[in-house]
Amino acid sequence: VKGFDRSTRLDKDYVPTITLPTTVEKVVKDICTQCNITLATFTFPNIAIETMYDGNCKETLKYMAGLMGMNAKIDRYDKLAFYWYGSSVRTIGQDIQFMGGFVKTTEEDIVIRSLTSGSEENTLVSGNGRGISFENPYMTQSLLDGILTKVNEFTYTPAKIIYKGNPALEIGDVVSVEDRNGTLHTCIICEQEFVLTGMKSTIQSKGGTQQE
Repeated sequence: VKGFDRSTRLDKDYVPTITLPTTVEKVVKDICTQCNITLATFTFPNIAIETMYDGNCKETLKYMAGLMGMNAKIDRYDKLAFYWYGSSVRTIGQDIQFMGGFVKTTEEDIVIRSLTSGSEENTLVSGNGRGISFENPYMTQSLLDGILTKVNEFTYTPAKIIYKGNPALEIGDVVSVEDRNGTLHTCIICEQEFVLTGMKSTIQSKGGTQQE
């Protein structure tokens, strides 16, 4: 079975029906109207958009989410939702893991201490140390500094977890995973795969080495 959510409707060129200057909120709502997507309840920050760059609806939506320091997804209610990783929603203990089902993929946890936003025109940096690097032509230094204050010191463990599965868990959720010594590790669900016969699930909490 292969399924798709409403995000597939975003794969078309974005032709604004709003006038400039505008705001992130108006751009997002314009995209939702054009793509027949319902927006989940969300309070938008007041961020101005002075120039509109060419791109499809998905790319433009990605940039708008980035300006707010958010990720975007279609949630379980089939609505467009913006989020950043919160506190743990579930604990995956040793009792529901398969043998050797928790494997760290980096020696150290990842701690976000910097943000780098590059574009063809310039590259903006906020903070020092390991961080997130992304492209966003709409980004400004003041916005990037503001985002860093929200995500600075966010810490998680890159790992692969194989356990009995929980269909209630979604991409973007944060889970606490117990290792064989009883220590809990904070992992983010970046990818998950379910095997329905026998209920087996594999979660990927993705992250690279310091260089990567």
